[in-house]
Amino acid sequence: MSGSEEQQVSHPVSTAVIETRAKKKGVKPTALPPLYESVDPETLDSLFEQTETGTARKIAIEFVYDGSLVTVTVDDGFTIAISERGVVE
Repeated sequence: MSGSEEQQVSHPVSTAVIETRAKKKGVKPTALPPLYESVDPETLDSLFEQTETGTARKIAIEFVYDGSLVTVTVDDGFTIAISERGVVE
C-alpha cells in the first residue's frame, strides 16, 4: 500500500491511530503491534486533551508506527494521516 489516509475522530487519539492503521491495512486492530512500541499512548492522548479553558490545543505530532508515518493534528477535532511513502518497515 502507498499514499496516505486521513480520518476525523472523536475518541482517544491512541485508539484512533490503531483503528486507522488497521483499516488501511485491512486487518483487525489486534493484528497490529502494540502502539506503546512506537509512542506512549497515555502521553499521546494527553497532548490532545482540551486545555483548562476548554479549548483544543493547537498541535501536530509525527511518529512511525507499524512501518507507516503517522501524523496527528488538531483542527476542529483530531485528524490522523497515515502515509507509507518513504517509510521502511
